[in-house]
Amino acid sequence: MVSAIGAAGILKQLVEHSAFIKTAGAQLTLAVAPTHTAMLTTEREQQLQEKISAYFDETIKLVIEKAHVDIETPAARSGRHQQERQAEAENSILNDDNVKNIMESFNAEVDINSVQAVENTE
Repeated sequence: MVSAIGAAGILKQLVEHSAFIKTAGAQLTLAVAPTHTAMLTTEREQQLQEKISAYFDETIKLVIEKAHVDIETPAARSGRHQQERQAEAENSILNDDNVKNIMESFNAEVDINSVQAVENTE
């Protein structure tokens, strides 16, 4: 939904660091961790409310709580996915038979810091 509402810049960052708490009728409650509340201004809250209302094609009352977030935010989920892709890339290199043969033949080691996950283009 982050990209669907058309948020950009700091407003997008605010959305990505927000967690869904609940809905009650036409009221949507999000939580933003205290470490990210500097992004939260009255103007941005109003902009976000307008974008969410346009997305749902109805007037939505947005409530943003400043609270510790135990729920995974879109930013946290993205970070976790990146870490998982990185770990898979590292394991793929270290477990590759060709790489193992080269390491053994040349008494070499893999510089694990040089391994980077790439986006799957399939």
